[in-house]
Amino acid sequence: MYTYANYKAVRDTAWELLISAGISELPVKISQITKSLGVTLMGYENEESRDIFEFCNLPPKLLDADTFSLYTDKWRVFYNDQCEQNTIRYHIARQIGHIVLRHESTLHKVKWFNAYYFAESELNADQMLAAKSFAPILLSPACVLWKLGVTEAEAIEILCGLPPEQAQERAERMVTLIKRDSFLKHDLEKKIYKQFEKYLNNQGE
Repeated sequence: MYTYANYKAVRDTAWELLISAGISELPVKISQITKSLGVTLMGYENEESRDIFEFCNLPPKLLDADTFSLYTDKWRVFYNDQCEQNTIRYHIARQIGHIVLRHESTLHKVKWFNAYYFAESELNADQMLAAKSFAPILLSPACVLWKLGVTEAEAIEILCGLPPEQAQERAERMVTLIKRDSFLKHDLEKKIYKQFEKYLNNQGE
């Protein structure tokens, strides 16, 4: 069962990643996040990607998803190039969540090759909820939105590069957080706020 304690662990992991990757402005740069983790991003249509799919004899069903992850000597996150850009960002953020939250229990070994993959279709409900919680926290830090006064779904979508559905969910979450006065209570969130300070000051000019 996915509990509030699980949510807090997911939230803290996302915050720690924002800090360690040195993210200091919106929209969050996915490439900066993946670089900090040593994760390579590869589109499905990339020639090297197709070579890897063939060499590893990956199940065709993997390409039905918007993203999936493969581990060989390092993590690679593959994504569907045909998706809308914000959808790509969101689904890559979910895959990053699976990686940093260590959902390796669902990894599948590729025959005849020292490689492992996982697809979201085979993850359990708690792992999916964790990744779905992780992605918007990573891409739209609440304390930054709060300071900017950005609480409407459309504005969050534009500023943070979230798909419409996830931007709406984030807007609803912001309403809850504002009612609770839940900002800058945690040391990690204070560090994020400090990291974004120059960006926030510039937005106010």
